[in-house]
Amino acid sequence: MKKLLSLPLLGVLALTACGTGILPPVTRTLDPITLTMPTAFSLASGVLYLNENQFAKVADVLKNASSLTIDGQALFVGVGDLQTLTIYVRTASGSANALDGCTINSNYAVCSGDESAHKVQDLQIIKGQKMALHLAGAALNAAAKNKSAYFGIKVTSGNTFQGDTVTISDAKATVQF
Repeated sequence: MKKLLSLPLLGVLALTACGTGILPPVTRTLDPITLTMPTAFSLASGVLYLNENQFAKVADVLKNASSLTIDGQALFVGVGDLQTLTIYVRTASGSANALDGCTINSNYAVCSGDESAHKVQDLQIIKGQKMALHLAGAALNAAAKNKSAYFGIKVTSGNTFQGDTVTISDAKATVQF
C-alpha cells in the first residue's frame, strides 16, 4: 500500500518542480544561421527574416519550456559598412503564419511595419570579427513555447550589399523549465 501511495506523490512533486527552476536547464547546440542579403539593405529597408523555422530541429527540447536564452557569436562579412543591427524573432501561433503581413520571397521575408514586439537584441558589429551575442526576452520565450522561430535582422547603423552575410554560429540554446 505504501508503494501505491508514493507513486502519485512523486508525480505531484515532479509536476510541482517543473516551473520552479528545480529541474536543471537543458542546453542544445544550434545549427549556424546565415542571412545572405538578397539586395542592398539599409535602415529604411525593414526587417529581413529567414523564411524557415529555426527551431524545427530542437522542438522536442522546447516542450514545457518557461524561458530560453541563446548564446553564440555573430559575424558580418561583406562589402557593406554594417556597424549595428537589431535581431528579431517571429513565431507562428496556432493557425497564424509567423510571417503574416510581410513580403515573402523564396528564402526571405521583409517586414516593414512596427516590429518592436519581436525585438530581441541590438548588436554592435565589427566587419570580419565574431561578436558575442546573448539572446533572451519575451519574444524569444514566446518562440520557444510555440516551438517556432523565424529570426530576422534590421540594419540600424551602416549598410549592407547584395551577397553580404550575417552568420550566427557557435550558438547554444539553454531551456529553463
